[in-house]
Parts: sequence; C-alpha cells; structure tokens
Amino acid sequence: MLLLSLTLLTAVCQKDEETAPKPTIEGRWEYRSSDGYTYDKAGNVLAHKPHTFNSYYLLIAPDALRYMQPTTNNQFDIDVIRGRKGDTLELGPGSDAPQAIIT
Repeated sequence: MLLLSLTLLTAVCQKDEETAPKPTIEGRWEYRSSDGYTYDKAGNVLAHKPHTFNSYYLLIAPDALRYMQPTTNNQFDIDVIRGRKGDTLELGPGSDAPQAIIT
C-alpha cells in the first residue's frame, strides 16, 4: 500500500513538460513607419529612405499582407506572402520590396 501511494504521488507531482506556443505575426498591425533601402550588387547600402504612415493598417494572413483603410476597413493593396523566416516575410512578384520585416 505504501509503495502504491508513493507511485501515485510521484505520478501526480511530475512536471508537465509543455512547449511554449510559437509566436504568430498574423493579425492586425498598426503601420507606423517603414525604412526603404537601396543596395548595390555587393550588398552595400546606397540609399536609406525612412517613411512614416498613419493612414492605414496591415492585416497579415498566412498567405497575404493586406493594406487596409482604418475608416472603412476596405483593402486597397495586397502583397502575396511566398514564405516566412521568423519575422521576415518573403513577398511575391509585384511587391514594392522582396521582403517585409515585421517588428
């Protein structure tokens, strides 16, 4: 009986090893600023152009980056997401930039 009690106590007191959920970047993001860079073939920065916006928000879905008007919630532009590496989205053809880094 003592052995059974110790076994049950050990089973009840074991730490539950759960993994932390993977953070997501999907959802609504307020678009505050953007930094545009131009590079030469060697990867050196030729120009840096900061932009500040407050006229729309981003709606990130698994397959697309949507640009939305806050007053009407209408979509006025879209970039297709081809892949994701951490907080960097690889954008498809027709996008103004090949990547978007969301922070």
